[in-house]
Amino acid sequence: MRRLASFLNRLALVSILSVQAPSFAADAQATARDSASAQLEQTKPNVKSLDNFDNPQLVEVEKLTNSILRAEIQMMRYSTSLHATWVRPSRGKSWRVFVYKMTGSTMLNVGMSLIAGSRFQYMNNPPAASRPYLRSGHIVNMTGASILLGGTLFEAVLDKRAENRHAKKHLDLKSAVQTFLDMQNQLDGSLAKRNSLVENCPGLSPSQKEILRVDGLVLRDLRDLSVSEFQYSFSDIARLRSARDAATWTTAFGAATAAYGGSLQSLLSVADREPKQVGVAGIGFMTSGSSVIAAPMLIHWAGHHARFRARAKLESAGVTSRVIAAENFDAHRKELAELIARADSSEKQLLQALDARKTVYDLQNELLDAREETREAIDRHIKKEYHERMFYSTVVGGAQVARGAQLAVAGFKYFDDATKSYPLVAAASTTYIAGSGVWTLDNIQGKLREEIARKRATTTSVHAKLLEDMDDLENMDDQMSIF
Repeated sequence: MRRLASFLNRLALVSILSVQAPSFAADAQATARDSASAQLEQTKPNVKSLDNFDNPQLVEVEKLTNSILRAEIQMMRYSTSLHATWVRPSRGKSWRVFVYKMTGSTMLNVGMSLIAGSRFQYMNNPPAASRPYLRSGHIVNMTGASILLGGTLFEAVLDKRAENRHAKKHLDLKSAVQTFLDMQNQLDGSLAKRNSLVENCPGLSPSQKEILRVDGLVLRDLRDLSVSEFQYSFSDIARLRSARDAATWTTAFGAATAAYGGSLQSLLSVADREPKQVGVAGIGFMTSGSSVIAAPMLIHWAGHHARFRARAKLESAGVTSRVIAAENFDAHRKELAELIARADSSEKQLLQALDARKTVYDLQNELLDAREETREAIDRHIKKEYHERMFYSTVVGGAQVARGAQLAVAGFKYFDDATKSYPLVAAASTTYIAGSGVWTLDNIQGKLREEIARKRATTTSVHAKLLEDMDDLENMDDQMSIF
C-alpha cells in the first residue's frame, strides 16, 4: 500500500496558494507504506478455500460484496480523477498572467508619471506644451491596458480549448454527471441484490447473518460518502470555472474601459483639441475603477452561485449529508468490529474476504477524514483570499475612481481654462500613481508567494493530493480484485 503516511500529510494543507508541508522522515514514510501493504496482504481472501465451500449462495454473497466495494472505490476514483483534471496547475499560464499584469501596471506607472509631469510643468503656460509630450503618457497607458486586455482574452481562449479537450475525454461536467449517475444506478442495483441474497442465504448462524447485515450497512454508508465526494468535486469544479470566467471578464471590462473609455478619450482630447473629452475620459476611468472594486465580490458570488446550482443538479442522486453519512460510517464500522470480535473462528472463516474489506474500510475512513480537513483549510483560505482581494481592489480601484472624478471636473467644468484644468489632470494622475504602485506590489507579492508555496508544497497542493488519493484508491481496488 503506497503512502499511508500521506493521509496524515493531508491534514497539513493550509491553502491553495500558500501551504507548508510537515516534514516526515523518508524512512518513516517507507515503514508506514510497508506496514499498510503488509496489513492488506495478510487480509487477502483465500479464493481457493472459498470456492470449496458447500454453500454457493454464501460464495455469491461474498463475491458480490467485494464487487460492490470495488464499484464504490471506482466511483471515488472517478470523482478524484475528474477533480484532478480540472485543478491541474499550469505554470505557463501563471507566468503569462503575471507578465500581462506587470506589463500593464508598469506601463501605467510610466504613463501616469509622464502625464503628471507634463501638466505640472506647463500648468502656468499651457500653450507652450509640446503636443507629442502631452500625448505620450496617454499612449503608454492605452498600450499597457491593451496588452492586459489582449492577454486576458488570449487566456480565455486557451481555457476554452482546455475544456474542449476535457469534453473529448468525457470529463466535461455534463458527461461527468451522466457517467456518475450510471455508475451509481448500477451500484444501487447491486446493493439491493445483495440484501436479497443475504435474507435468503441458508445455513448461516444468527451471528453470521448479523455480520453480513451490518457489513451491508457499511457498504451503504460508503456509497453515500462516494456520492457526497462526487458532489463536492462536481460543485467545486463548477465554482472554480465560474470564478475563473468571472475574473476573466471583470479584468477584460476594467482594462477595456480604462484603455478606450479613459486613455483613448484623453488622447483624443489632446489630438482633437477638445478639452471636454477629458471629462468623458474621467467617466471611463470611474467606470473602470468601480469594476475593479466590485470584481472580488462578483467573482466570489459567481463561484458561490455556480456551486449552489451544481449541488442542486445532483439532488436526483440522493445525496446524503456528508456529516450524517460519515457518522453512520463510523458507527457501523465500530459495530462490525465488535461483531467480528465476538464471533468464533469457524463463523469468521465463512466470511473469507471480511478482514480485507474491513482494512479497506478503515483506510477509506482515513482518506475521507483527511479530505475533510483539507477542505476546511481551503475554505478558510478562500475567505482570507477574498478579504485580501477586497483590500487591494479597493485601494487600486478607489484611486482610479478618484482620478476619474478629478478628470470629469477638469473636462466638464474647466474645459475652457487650461490653467485650471491642467492642475486637476496632474493631480488626478498623481493620485493614480499610488494606486498603480499598489497594483504592482500586489502582483509581485502574489507571484512570490505562489512560487515559494510551489517549492515548499510540491506534495501538498490540491492537485498533488488528488493524485496521491488516486494511487491509494487504485491500491485498495487491487486488493479487492481477487474475486
